[in-house]
Amino acid sequence: MSSANWALSPPFNTFSEDERPDNPLAREIAEDIGNDATSSVNWIFSTFPSQQFKNDFGSMLLSYAKGECEWDTVIKSVKDEWAAQKASD
Repeated sequence: MSSANWALSPPFNTFSEDERPDNPLAREIAEDIGNDATSSVNWIFSTFPSQQFKNDFGSMLLSYAKGECEWDTVIKSVKDEWAAQKASD
């Protein structure tokens, strides 16, 4: 089965152009990965807030993706919860 039928971006670089996923997100990711003007940011989990923060953030992203809230609501929620957790340390 060709990766063009997959609903994800496979982590392999051995596919020919006609085998690559054709969904817009996968194409955009592939284009960005090949762009020398961008770089990856390493995650530093020890400085990231708690698991509960990550769970709440994931829930907010899902709500946004489902059209249940605006992006500004996600930003405010993340900033408020991050500040609250920092204050409690």
